[in-house]
Amino acid sequence: MNEIGRTPATRSIIRLLPLALAILTCVRLAGADDSGCADTQDTATMRRCSNQRLARAKDDLANLLERVESTLEPARREKLAAAQEAWQRFRDRQAAFVASVAAGGTLYELVETTERASLTEDRVKQLRRELPSPPQPVDPGEEKR
Repeated sequence: MNEIGRTPATRSIIRLLPLALAILTCVRLAGADDSGCADTQDTATMRRCSNQRLARAKDDLANLLERVESTLEPARREKLAAAQEAWQRFRDRQAAFVASVAAGGTLYELVETTERASLTEDRVKQLRRELPSPPQPVDPGEEKR
């Protein structure tokens, strides 16, 4: 034991506890639907739910990308394609980095998939801002001023 009375194994467990709790919270909140993900208790179910969440996010992103691309002129469409390719590399590398805290453990895949899903959901929110805004209704009182 070291000077504070904890073994290296105990310190590792303590270091991973917040991560495990965060993952459980993310999976429960993100998967709270009718697919059996609302109250996950085991790692296999958490992985399944996290994979479902990632698949939904990827589908949303693909659909949104099509919509955004359809509004862009060719030069901007090329820039978006390059940015998207770079973002995908970033997402995958960032998820691997975040999951590396659980390297070699059973939580690695769950952490990695959950991070990829979160980043993909964030990308969807980001790209939604690129869609043209619908015209705002004019207040009849505003026209008279």
